[in-house]
This record gives sequence, C-alpha cells and structure tokens, in this order.
Amino acid sequence: MPKKQLTAAEFLARGRIKSSGTDKSIVNGEEVKKKLAHSTEVGYSRSLRLWDQYVNRQSIVRTTAN
Repeated sequence: MPKKQLTAAEFLARGRIKSSGTDKSIVNGEEVKKKLAHSTEVGYSRSLRLWDQYVNRQSIVRTTAN
C-alpha cells in the first residue's frame, strides 16, 4: 500500500518531532571558509566546463541564427 502523501504542515510537524534537539544557537550567519573535498572540487570543475561549453555553443547557435 502506498504511503500517504503528507501535507506541508504534517511534514514540518513530523520534522519537529523527529529533530535531535541539538543546540542551534551556534548558527549565526557568519561565513565559514573550509577547503572543499577533492571529489567536490573535481565535480564543480566538471560542471563548470560543461556549462562553459553549453554557453559557448548557445552563443554560436544564436550568432548563426541571426
């Protein structure tokens, strides 16, 4: 039997009930600068290369279409 689809209110209530109750006062909006994991850097680099290729291709397509 499929699970019942929760409303937003039910979903949030369940989250409050299941939360760990950890101290969240340390969240203060200050920027934290940490070195990224190597695998994350590799993934970001790949994504940016793909994006650059897409942008370059789109500009070529627009130029030839005009």
